[in-house]
Amino acid sequence: MSLKEKLAEFGFESNESFDHVVQCFLESPNKAIRCLNIDGDTGRHKTAFAYALAHALGHSHVLYYEFGIDEPAQPQLIRVVEGEEVEAEAPVSPLDKLLNEACALSEAEKTVLILDQLQLADFKQHLRLLDFSKSSVWRYGDVSCYANRDNLTIYMVSDGGLSPVLQQISFRLWLPVKDKPIDHLQAEELGLSESCNAWLPQLVTLMQKLDVSPTMSEYAALAYDVERFVCTEQQLRESIMGRVKSVDYGRLNSESLKEAVSLFMKCYEDSLDIQESIEISGEINS
Repeated sequence: MSLKEKLAEFGFESNESFDHVVQCFLESPNKAIRCLNIDGDTGRHKTAFAYALAHALGHSHVLYYEFGIDEPAQPQLIRVVEGEEVEAEAPVSPLDKLLNEACALSEAEKTVLILDQLQLADFKQHLRLLDFSKSSVWRYGDVSCYANRDNLTIYMVSDGGLSPVLQQISFRLWLPVKDKPIDHLQAEELGLSESCNAWLPQLVTLMQKLDVSPTMSEYAALAYDVERFVCTEQQLRESIMGRVKSVDYGRLNSESLKEAVSLFMKCYEDSLDIQESIEISGEINS
């Protein structure tokens, strides 16, 4: 399977190819822990990509931490003698626990640590990550955890870009929120009969009018509906809404799209008439 196919298998489907950028990231000399900066427009698609990429590359362990959702660790009180209380040692934070686990797992197996929403992290945490990447040692309290830099990889996700201290240690991958459009479709690619080539170009044009870029599987599902079930303009809109995740409902039902929808339906109906004429002609000749 290609990287694109593996990413789709783990929930991230795209028309883009990330082969080159991932190869550059993975095969560069690693004098420090490899850190991938998954940059792009704001949204959870970056998190989805990080998760899919970690699994697509076959890592044994995928660990995830999101900044901004954990309550700060509160010191606990212990009673030493009657009437006297002192603070106990503060409990280990969730981040420190996870880094400890990541270091331990990396000793023998390929491990990915996904750090999400880094824009919500204190700057001191950015400095700790900078030191960790360079030294392979994560420190908290009196504890030092050692990572195997050949096995551990860190994926960093932030809305608004990483801080300069983290940018200097990471390889940047830009993830567009909108896919590169597919300009040409063939029925064979979608598992459809050859007669569908008569209306597939008009379907691509309609998607361009909608300002969306369906993936190949979305096109295949939509074309399947069109070939078998769609009989009216409203049914076409319902199938588009159901099959193409990035479609805006208001735009799809707007006055400005009526002509494009009508043109597609006319093209589709004309293709049915031509196909029927061919079939009837074939029966007469036989």
